[in-house]
Parts: sequence; structure tokens; C-alpha cells
Amino acid sequence: LLGPCGYGEEEVGGFAAALNIAGIAGACVAGVVMDKTHAYRELLRFGFVLSALSVAFLASQVREGNGPMVGVSFGVMGMMIVPMIPVVVENALECTYPVSEEVSTGVLFTAGNLVGIPITLFLQDLIDQQGGCQGGFAPPTLFLVLLAALCALSSL
Repeated sequence: LLGPCGYGEEEVGGFAAALNIAGIAGACVAGVVMDKTHAYRELLRFGFVLSALSVAFLASQVREGNGPMVGVSFGVMGMMIVPMIPVVVENALECTYPVSEEVSTGVLFTAGNLVGIPITLFLQDLIDQQGGCQGGFAPPTLFLVLLAALCALSSL
């Protein structure tokens, strides 16, 4: 997504660091909120909507020469998406009780990988067809926004 817009490995590494650091902070907050409120379903819905909005924010910022805002948008996206991992796992465990936690989590992650592989291949094909930096809502970023919106809508 970023290569055609002129972002090098060093900048992309910084964006990944922003995503990871903000994501870890967000996951800590989500864990505390889940522990205190036990509002798993509400956190799932709220988190998916915020995740979709953060992906749309990232898509709106991807263009040449916009490095600082791309970095901020990766941080925002990390803060919203990474905490969804424990929220989704906890919801899955609540929904599949009395099935063991190991089985539920294993099936969830296996399904995620089986769906993620073709999505990754399709996204790479869209990026290859793009040709150059189209910025904003080009086909690859639009595809990601639509996937995030679909997740948000399915959680409501």
C-alpha cells in the first residue's frame, strides 16, 4: 500500500512501530475495561465500528508526502484494531461455552488464517495492478475499508 506512494522501508518500519505500540496500549485498556465491566458484546460492537473508522482514516491519509499523518493514522488504527484480538477471543469463549477454551481459540485462529490467506493474495494483486500512488481510496485501500465496514455491520 505504501511502496507505490514513495514510502521507504525505514518509514514503513516507523509506521509499524506506531501501530504496535499504540496497539499494545489499546489492548491493555481493553483488557481492563473487559475485566471491570464484562460488557464483551458491547465492546465487540464498539471496537469494530472504531476499527472500521480507523481504517477509513488511514485510507484517507495514504498519499505521497504525507508521512506524519500516515504515521498518526497507523497509530490510531493500531489503537483500535489490536485490542480487538482479546475482545474477539473473549466473545468467542463466551459464545462457545462449555467447549474448552483451547478448542474455541484454535478454531477461531484457524478460521482467521484460512480467510486471511486469500484476502492477502487478493490485496497484493490489487496493489500490483495499481501501478503507482493513487492515494486516498484507491482499490487496495477501498477493499480494506469495505472489509472493515463489513465487520462493523456484522457486529451490530
